[in-house]
Amino acid sequence: MLTLVGIFIGDLILFGYIKTLFKLQKNMQNIEKTELSKQEISNKPNTWLLILLTLLSPVFGLLYLGYGKKALIYFLLTLLTTWKALPYTDVTFLLTYVLGVIYTINLGFSSPSLRWKRYHHLLQGIAIFAILWAALRILFFDFYSVPADSMRPTIHSGDYVIMRRTGLGLVDQLAHRNVQLRNFKAGDIIVFKYPVNPEIHYIKRVIALPKDRIAFERGQIILNGKPLVLKMIRTEELDGVDTQVYEEAFGSQSHLMQIIPSNTIEEYPFMENCPIYNTRHECVVPEGMVFVLGDNRDQSADSRYWGFVPANNILGKVVWYSGI
Repeated sequence: MLTLVGIFIGDLILFGYIKTLFKLQKNMQNIEKTELSKQEISNKPNTWLLILLTLLSPVFGLLYLGYGKKALIYFLLTLLTTWKALPYTDVTFLLTYVLGVIYTINLGFSSPSLRWKRYHHLLQGIAIFAILWAALRILFFDFYSVPADSMRPTIHSGDYVIMRRTGLGLVDQLAHRNVQLRNFKAGDIIVFKYPVNPEIHYIKRVIALPKDRIAFERGQIILNGKPLVLKMIRTEELDGVDTQVYEEAFGSQSHLMQIIPSNTIEEYPFMENCPIYNTRHECVVPEGMVFVLGDNRDQSADSRYWGFVPANNILGKVVWYSGI
């Protein structure tokens, strides 16, 4: 009898022990599932960051999701669409970009986890830098490589300049907002769309603003009846031609300019504002326009030859240039 009671008690203890083990195992499994769930949640793509990176470039979005091979394939496809030998490269590039954005975002929404999480901070830094850079380029500043020597000796061919965009840059241009000429003064260097062919960009110096009367007499500028002060700096030979370099003053500001043989005057709008005499070329600047010259005064195609620059053609004011 006592043996049976002992066996029964032993079975109860063993049953309780086994039950406890199962309970502990179940608790452990629940804990593991909870930890795994937390890990999956933390590894899931950040929706807004994914969209932002993908809009910058699907390459960034694919890298963020951990698809290195797909990113490489898309990058090579993008390079292929920029190959000028292919027809309709602009349309092909745009189509590739749009399809890449749609594919990457759909892939991100269906992705359970990220495999390259250690690169997230780097990609976030790249995204922030790219956004700031794009905002600066679109809204405020742009770089421009000077293609010719019309601004010698101040700026030479091949020099780089930084221009501060007019208004809100490309946003204003797309919205067709008017450029305010009150933000410019005589002596400023500007980058603008060439009035004869707006696809070409020129860089010149503003000499006169609306309603100003400007005249040229034997190489000297007369602005509103007052000759600008010229100071001879040096004489040098340029391409076999003797060139005189002067310092030309606009009030308290001054810059260098040089004089060599001139170009031929062409027909242009408002030319009736510019009577030309035997020794004198005189203009009254119309409203909404500026009169520009190159510092390489007599080897510059400028307002003397093709007319005035409309305010809305002005892309920006030069704030820095690489020349000395």
